[in-house]
This record gives sequence, C-alpha cells and structure tokens, in this order.
Amino acid sequence: FNYVHFVVGVISASLTFIFVGCWLVPPTNSFNQFLVRCIPLLILMALPFIPFFEAASPMWFYPIPSYPGILLLQAAFEELSFSLLVYAYCYAGLTIIGSYYLARNSFRKHIWS
Repeated sequence: FNYVHFVVGVISASLTFIFVGCWLVPPTNSFNQFLVRCIPLLILMALPFIPFFEAASPMWFYPIPSYPGILLLQAAFEELSFSLLVYAYCYAGLTIIGSYYLARNSFRKHIWS
C-alpha cells in the first residue's frame, strides 16, 4: 500500500469535483437547473471507472479529467508504470488548476458582479 499515491489521489479527485461543482452552481437559479447541468458532466466524469473494471481499453479515457485520480488510487494498491504515474500526477495538477480557474471565473461573473 502506497500512502502518497492514495492521499494525492483522494485530494486530487476531491478538489476536481469540488471546483467543478463550484463552476456549475453560480449560473443556476434552482436545484433543477443545477441537476440538468450537472448530470451529463457527472456521467462523463464517471466514465473512467469502465477501464478500472477492465471492461474497455484505458487509452480512450486518458483525456477525461477524473482519470488521473482513479489511476493514483489504483497505484496505491498495485504497481503502475512510471509513465502512467507521471501522467497521473501531471494531469491531476493541471485538472485542479483548470477547474479552479473555471470556478473562480464563474464566481466572479455570477456572484461578485
């Protein structure tokens, strides 16, 4: 068991989903509007579990922002190649930064103005 991969995987997945939620909430006026906007994105973000259960090839899921968190959680329990770990750490960092800026801009546009 690798604690570093586990902690980074949990934190990166959590921050990504928190920031995406903060990006989706400000433009909505009701919970129903939020659900209409949120459900397609949640379906997209859940797709990387398909190769985790070996139901499809993982190469199609690399661009999805939630995949690095899943890979890091997988790396906590089993060995992954060095290139996959580099991809997971780099893309997780980029995903957190990108989703943070989306959330910040959404808050500035819809709440602070």
